Amino acid sequence: MSQVQPVAPLHPAPGGAAQPAAQAPPHQKSALDQLWELPERRSVMMISIIAAVAFIILLTLIFPKDSHGAEILTDHSKYSHFPYPFTIQNLEHILFFIGLGELFVRWRIATREHEFGEMRLLPEDQETVLTQADLGPIRRRVAHMFGREHGFLPYLIDVSILQFQSGRSVEQVVGVMNSSLELIEHRVDLR
Repeated sequence: MSQVQPVAPLHPAPGGAAQPAAQAPPHQKSALDQLWELPERRSVMMISIIAAVAFIILLTLIFPKDSHGAEILTDHSKYSHFPYPFTIQNLEHILFFIGLGELFVRWRIATREHEFGEMRLLPEDQETVLTQADLGPIRRRVAHMFGREHGFLPYLIDVSILQFQSGRSVEQVVGVMNSSLELIEHRVDLR
């Protein structure tokens, strides 16, 4: 017997047809919560660039022009090859902060993907065999958990259930899942 989470209870409508119970409106998350839970690369890149500019301004204020620290950290001297602040060191600071932002995005996405594995989206015991009736509630549960770049496990579950419901062939499901895994692997390689 499978262990599937129940769907929202049905209530009779005025016409006699059953309608799902009204659900509470979703909790509106702040921008900071959204950035923490599922960061977008473009947003994090812009924040990283702003942080880098703030860091460069801070270094400029701390180290006066032609000081030893200014020459090493920002190339802010009269012997600079480029006009300040368009120096190689400042470009390196900006690229460093962009790299830190990318590390943050990858860390948060990896943490989220790891959490999917702990959610027990499918039964994990040896005795459970899923039937056609079990697939609908499982699909409804995972359908909102993935996006274009995030949620590999829910995506694989969703595409496998859709393939099984359309073709009723386990072999086709295995073929689609293997193809999806290869596409995901190539997508990860391109990042």
